[in-house]
Amino acid sequence: WSVPCPEGLNSESWRAIRGAAGRLEDARRRSDGAAVIGSAKELCETVARVILAQRGDAVGSNVKYGQLITAAHRAIERQPGEGVAADEQVSKIAQAAKSIVGALGPMRNERGTGHGRARPPEVEEEHAFIAGDAAFLWCRWALRRLAFYMIGDVSVLVNMLQEGIFHKGVLAGRLTAVAL
Repeated sequence: WSVPCPEGLNSESWRAIRGAAGRLEDARRRSDGAAVIGSAKELCETVARVILAQRGDAVGSNVKYGQLITAAHRAIERQPGEGVAADEQVSKIAQAAKSIVGALGPMRNERGTGHGRARPPEVEEEHAFIAGDAAFLWCRWALRRLAFYMIGDVSVLVNMLQEGIFHKGVLAGRLTAVAL
């Protein structure tokens, strides 16, 4: 998990993402397949909630996993940005990644942690590998897109102006991104 924190993301949201990613990495190290599946779903859910919160979208705790992923994906899928390809093939790959992580909900219900069980679930190594890889793929894409959203978000710029010092050229780039 080598994803940089999107510029302007608050430390509390980044800690939530890092915590979920850390639990997934820990479950992989321990070869705990059920925990990998449960943690993969949790990471995607965390990233989706952070994305929607950054965009100011209120999301209730009762929103189903698939709806949450779809809402977050739609919020950032067409986000423009320097170096962000908007071609058809990239869009298809991102959509496929969303579909794959959508399958983590039912997989976690059948085989992952997060539900008390009378017997341990049967988890093949392949289940754990594909769940973890799918989560990392979509989350990396989503956080990269979120970074471009935040660059153009005026409220993020105002917070940065109030709290920080800009390095040479950064302020000019941010002002251009918000069309000022």
